[in-house]
Amino acid sequence: MGDDSVEWPFPRRPRGEHRRLGGVSRLSLTAQAVLVSIVIGGTIATILVADRRLAAWLVSENGPVETVQGLLLAVALLMTTLRCRRLVAAGESAVAEVILAYGFLVLLSGELDVWRTLIGRNLTIRRILILPPAPFVRAILILTLMVAVSVAVAVYAFRHRRELGRWSLAALESDWGRLLIIGILIFAGTEVFERRLNRILPTVFPKTFLEEGLELIANSYFILALRGRARADVAGTPRGD
Repeated sequence: MGDDSVEWPFPRRPRGEHRRLGGVSRLSLTAQAVLVSIVIGGTIATILVADRRLAAWLVSENGPVETVQGLLLAVALLMTTLRCRRLVAAGESAVAEVILAYGFLVLLSGELDVWRTLIGRNLTIRRILILPPAPFVRAILILTLMVAVSVAVAVYAFRHRRELGRWSLAALESDWGRLLIIGILIFAGTEVFERRLNRILPTVFPKTFLEEGLELIANSYFILALRGRARADVAGTPRGD
């Protein structure tokens, strides 16, 4: 218990390590998150004051802000998938990475509106039932695949619930883990209160302005959290490994 040579799964950064890093990396993860929030919020607020039409276009459906969100989620998915692959190759538990990768995949699919692209309509039972025969069969097959993948991930997580529980508790004690949770809460909150957010001061804020702005901040937190975890891994790797 007193041996600090092994600090699984979130090794601490050696003292003085932050001094060897340059630029923004010298800032703590919390400071980076605050800085990103100020930059994003300040930028879109400035655009709103200068040109409301431009601000409305930026946050429109499939607009620039949604495109950036999709890119951030794709990067987060790639980072998580690559780490999952490394853990599996090393014979270590990758249950947390599987959960994260699945979550990022779901968010990315929603951001890209994959269902509407494949079927032509949003995912609702009523709309599926009134589809013509060919699109109906395609919709059922895709829905079956989605359910099968979701069930497989849930079963895998349940079988490895102890590792997942230990990982979750350790993540809560790390800066990157707390930032990841904050990002998830912000994103979930925007989805739950989407309609209410879009009704706040409609004469001031274009529709989806607050929603897209908060989601962009949340997605940025995901990347910062994953980068913070990667640096914690590197900092805890013995020299020469």
